[in-house]
Amino acid sequence: MAAPEFHEFASKEELAEVLSERIAELLDLDFTTGAFASIAVSGGSTPKRMLELLGSKMGDNREMTYFALVDERFVPANDKRSNERM
Repeated sequence: MAAPEFHEFASKEELAEVLSERIAELLDLDFTTGAFASIAVSGGSTPKRMLELLGSKMGDNREMTYFALVDERFVPANDKRSNERM
């Protein structure tokens, strides 16, 4: 098994940009085969910017992608702390 790679980023914005670009590239590979994709992302403020950037890079591929927010907490959907609003 290969050793894990660690990456450091100068800012949250750089992290969001790099992640959104890489995910968009991987999605493009899946969609060339006609496959659908599923992505589960922790909710909250951490992935918010990455999701915003990814949305602008997906084009027509967004119709072939299922997104799910995961959370270790139980917060009702109508609670102001809920990630459902993302």
